[in-house]
Amino acid sequence: FIDLLKCFFSELKSPLCGAHNYVRFADAIRQENQLARISATRSVVMSLPTANQTILAYMVRFCKRLLDHASKSDKCVGNLLTMDIVSRAFAPMFLRPFGHAIHDEATANLARATTANGSKKRPGSKRATLRNDGPESSDLAKSDGAQLTGESANVFQMLIGSGSREIFQS
Repeated sequence: FIDLLKCFFSELKSPLCGAHNYVRFADAIRQENQLARISATRSVVMSLPTANQTILAYMVRFCKRLLDHASKSDKCVGNLLTMDIVSRAFAPMFLRPFGHAIHDEATANLARATTANGSKKRPGSKRATLRNDGPESSDLAKSDGAQLTGESANVFQMLIGSGSREIFQS
């Protein structure tokens, strides 16, 4: 099912949340407190076309339902999905800079998560690390001024997290 959604959303000219909103969403989640993050994120969501808002709200509810059926303990039988897995799978479909493919943002999300967890890259690993602050920056990380920062997963976690109701209320 996720592959079908990836195929559909990758065929769109622009991601669901608009390539021009990548930086706005990233700035919104960097706000200093939860209320400010919710308010800034809601402002960006409300600036989207109505059809995009509706589809995004539907997909957020769908992802929340997936997480509701995740196993909460070893004794409970459910799916093995976590917030991290769901956000890394869906976020690049909805939010990425202009000119970047879903795979580019997914790789940046993985690199960011690996760096945030303090994990070291295995020697000889082919896993890409996209950074925007050093000489090792990839050409993929720059396109029309938009840089891959790997923050779409964090934005999506905000959308499906505790502030979801406030962000999508009409």
